Amino acid sequence: MWPGAVPRNYVPSDYHFSDILTAKQSDEIWAWIKTIPSFWLRCEPYHLDALALRSWLPRTKHEIFFITSRKTTGGVGSRPQTILWLYEQCLYPLDKPPTVIAVASSKEKKKYIEEFKIDYGVDDLPATVNDLNMLPWHHCYLMSRPYNQNSNQTRVHSLQEFLDIVDSAAAHQDT
Repeated sequence: MWPGAVPRNYVPSDYHFSDILTAKQSDEIWAWIKTIPSFWLRCEPYHLDALALRSWLPRTKHEIFFITSRKTTGGVGSRPQTILWLYEQCLYPLDKPPTVIAVASSKEKKKYIEEFKIDYGVDDLPATVNDLNMLPWHHCYLMSRPYNQNSNQTRVHSLQEFLDIVDSAAAHQDT
């Protein structure tokens, strides 16, 4: 929208790119994004995280949930876009498909964590991790990203690290 506004190799310091964009510019970008039907399908995966999940899914006995607060774009809901994106990344096994839930706000994730009694989770938004960790049985980890470094939540630096925690906890429950 504004050529040159985002420097090459820019790493955001927060979710809103507030160190280089005004709140008005951020709102304008989201208004434009919401017109693109396949916006979420264009997102590149974090390749090492996708690889870790791809190799873990066939051997896990855990029930898998993806709860996303992505916005509808171009009239296409975030749930169908997320399912298709997961499928294209070989992260949506048809023999044991994960449950994909789309919520309007990250604050709504807690409702589904409670409803399905989900024990472990990972998220990249510090406020969500904090909120979910208020549930006494739930263990939510902050996925470390450049834009969430000013948070003191328990973090993981890769999805593999998170999956190892989940597997270790399950192994201890089985003994």
